[in-house]
Amino acid sequence: MITDYNKTAIIASDKRISFSEMQQHIQHFAHVSGQHAKEKTVIFSENRTGWIYAIFSVWFCEGIAVPVDAMSTVEDVAYILR
Repeated sequence: MITDYNKTAIIASDKRISFSEMQQHIQHFAHVSGQHAKEKTVIFSENRTGWIYAIFSVWFCEGIAVPVDAMSTVEDVAYILR
C-alpha cells in the first residue's frame, strides 16, 4: 500500500508525476467519461500518460477497458470492435 502519495508514479520524458497527481487525473478522466460499471470502453491511443489515466479511470468506474494501439491496422481495429 502506498503511504507517500508524493512519490513518483510515472516518469514521462523529463516530467515526474506523483501518485497524488496521477490520482487526480484518473478521477478527472472518470468524471468526464460518463463510464458505467461493466461497460466496455475502447481506448485508442499512442503510448502516453493520458493512456494510463484513461485505463485506470475505466477500472476506477468498474468498467472494462479495451486498449487499442494507435498503430493498429484498420483490420485489427475492426476485429477488436467486433
